[in-house]
Amino acid sequence: MTSPAFGPGELMPVEFSCDGAGISPPVEWQAGPPGTKSYALTLWHRTPDGVKSYWVVYDIPATARGIPKGSRSVGTLGLNGKQRAEYDPMCSKGPGRKDYHITVYALSARPQVQPGNATREAILEAISKLVLAEGTLTYAFERKGQP
Repeated sequence: MTSPAFGPGELMPVEFSCDGAGISPPVEWQAGPPGTKSYALTLWHRTPDGVKSYWVVYDIPATARGIPKGSRSVGTLGLNGKQRAEYDPMCSKGPGRKDYHITVYALSARPQVQPGNATREAILEAISKLVLAEGTLTYAFERKGQP
């Protein structure tokens, strides 16, 4: 799991945050193991209260090796933490650098989930017995110039 826009542990460019264009970052991955039928992707952040979800994509074709910057046409958008089927750009309220994670899952079948209920939690439950492999890119974001 990689991104041509930033590397592991690096700061995410402002372009992908609420202070920039607010578009989803480009992500790439290697082919899954034999038997991969689809992929799912989640972008998440651990908070003191649990996990916040920013981007959920599922039913990504097995032939895909990534999602281009700002794309809404690869796979099916699930619901972010605000219950919207879209990328939710980072907009950190507190001071300091925070870690975020993009995880891609190679799946043995397409997940069975209702589109209106395709939250990160629902996707993780639906794929729990389908995961052949997974990879995570951990990066950082620090909002500049906030009060």
